[in-house]
Amino acid sequence: INIHKEWWPEEELSQSALDNLIELYSNAKPRVMVTHDGPHSLISRWWPEYREEHFKSRTANAFDRMLKIHTPDHWIFGHHHQSKSELINGTNFRCLAIVETMELP
Repeated sequence: INIHKEWWPEEELSQSALDNLIELYSNAKPRVMVTHDGPHSLISRWWPEYREEHFKSRTANAFDRMLKIHTPDHWIFGHHHQSKSELINGTNFRCLAIVETMELP
């Protein structure tokens, strides 16, 4: 990965900001999460070829910490631009393709 061509270190929140979000998430226990990328555990399951690089994401690892606290009904993201879904431990994970839309039940 080329820094500042394909990836920018400052595109993620700081660890302290992520810790604050984890605390907010813990208190709110949302039914639906809509994020740019998904939790590391899910991405490494769906796309194992990204496992090592994706593990470096503070954000994806924070999402894993959130999942240990609370499992929402839906977790929707689109970073990988591929239509994919799976129900895991009560959470319906869904990656949307570029122009894909969805409605929540």
